[in-house]
Amino acid sequence: MRAIDKAARILAVALLLLAYPSSKAAEIEFTADGWYMWEVKAGTHGRQSCCYSWNGGIAAVTGCQLDGRQRGFSIADDCSLNSDRLRVYVQIQSGTVGNIRALSAGCPVQADSEIADLGAINTDASINWLNQQIKARPGRSSDLLAAVSMHADPAAFRSLTGFVEDRSMDQNLREEALFWLAQSDSNLAYDYLERLLSRR
Repeated sequence: MRAIDKAARILAVALLLLAYPSSKAAEIEFTADGWYMWEVKAGTHGRQSCCYSWNGGIAAVTGCQLDGRQRGFSIADDCSLNSDRLRVYVQIQSGTVGNIRALSAGCPVQADSEIADLGAINTDASINWLNQQIKARPGRSSDLLAAVSMHADPAAFRSLTGFVEDRSMDQNLREEALFWLAQSDSNLAYDYLERLLSRR
């Protein structure tokens, strides 16, 4: 192939990629108070995150009320939701970040106000934003680390192990990161934990 033909093909591919971006890599921005949502690839390996009711040991999807006091959720092998996408919900109150929820895209969600859809977000951008919130609000790290763990690897793995190994972080935060690493059902996490145990 002549060099000029090869250069022309490379240029054509580059133009196509610019014309059809697959996701947003820009910083996440909020323009007003209210609920916002963005979507990323899930790393829950077939398991689904949603709110359930339990009756006689049988779980039924109820969906999640974002503004309700009950903020619990469960991660289960729920084929009825059947989604490989994760949605991150963020509440902005008086210009500051309030509640944050991470739920499977198939999970029914309700809010007292309209939810602004930011569309598909780059996984690294989503996790970087969550990491900033974890560092700013270590007292609420459990829910945020859970949200990180539900993102796709290797970004989720890098984030969780980064907190585990950062000795400048609060001990409870590092333990929470280790807990969610163990819950992530990731091969990367399994190999990492196996190496940690072999050091003892």
